[in-house]
Amino acid sequence: MVAAALVARRAVEQTLPGHGNLAMGLLLLNPNVIAHAALPQTDPPFMIVTMIVFAAVTHYLLAPRLWIAVVIGISIGLSAMIKVPGQYLLLLLPVALPILVALTPQASKWRKAIAHGVLGAAIAAAMVAPWALHMWRSGEGVALSSRGILALMLEDGTKYLGDNPVVVGNPGMPSQAGRGLDISARREAELAARYPGYDNLPRHKLNGLRAEWMVDYYLTFPGGVPVFVRALALSWGRVLLPGGEGEWHRLLGIEAQSETAPAEFYAVKFAALSVTLLGRALGVAGLVALATRRRYDLLLLSVCWIALFTGLTGLVGNTRYRLPSELPLALLASAGLLYIRAKWRDRFVE
Repeated sequence: MVAAALVARRAVEQTLPGHGNLAMGLLLLNPNVIAHAALPQTDPPFMIVTMIVFAAVTHYLLAPRLWIAVVIGISIGLSAMIKVPGQYLLLLLPVALPILVALTPQASKWRKAIAHGVLGAAIAAAMVAPWALHMWRSGEGVALSSRGILALMLEDGTKYLGDNPVVVGNPGMPSQAGRGLDISARREAELAARYPGYDNLPRHKLNGLRAEWMVDYYLTFPGGVPVFVRALALSWGRVLLPGGEGEWHRLLGIEAQSETAPAEFYAVKFAALSVTLLGRALGVAGLVALATRRRYDLLLLSVCWIALFTGLTGLVGNTRYRLPSELPLALLASAGLLYIRAKWRDRFVE
């Protein structure tokens, strides 16, 4: 928490002077960050490393220098070794860096940014190369994660394509949890009929066939395009809007106790949601503030960063997948709050 808060303060203060302490406070009081920081999983370290990447990029936009590009590359390499989404930062860096620099007063240095982006990506690639080689020798191809993980994620997402996707996982409400089991059985039956000796294939080949089948299944838009779009919107909403109240319920021992302990259950839910929804509202004002100040580089970086990590969740959105985006969200919220305050003061003086 402290490390994340300090990174946030540094990143925001150097790009938007006077906003750093506010952004640090918003991060320290963020219920989603606090809840997940207590859990022993890969998300907290991934959050810190991706925050360093974001902070380093914002610093690079102020002064394109070689050493900052090296820091960006090392940080992206670490993020790619912690969680799969980090590999997309590696692929995007050579393209994103010159585009962002072109939107700054340092626009004439966009060619240097291309070279630095390629260098940063090469450093990150070198860091993940041993693991990539292992995956290649294991039969997974050019990848940093097993195709079995992709198949499992896509299979899990099918439960949100039922008649009541909005209530999946809510205690006492209808659920489509069994849909994944149905899809799994259908997939295995079709693959077994299509490929003789399917059950005896090596695991990496099974994973590859399962992933391909799941992708083909999604391309048919099961349930129709409107159902798929609704499920996707709900998934992204589960990433951006909740306050991590589910984790708080688990930490406090009141998970699924909306009837046995309604006061505590809904008090936690209300507090977490209120803080997060206020932050999203301030973030919208922050978009206006950055556009007004002509900080199009920060605007594009923040929006694309949030969109990337939100979009990668597919249909299985969860607040823990928002952790890499908490820094740009805090930046937008702090910019929005100070923008509203300035407008209020101007109006009061008039």
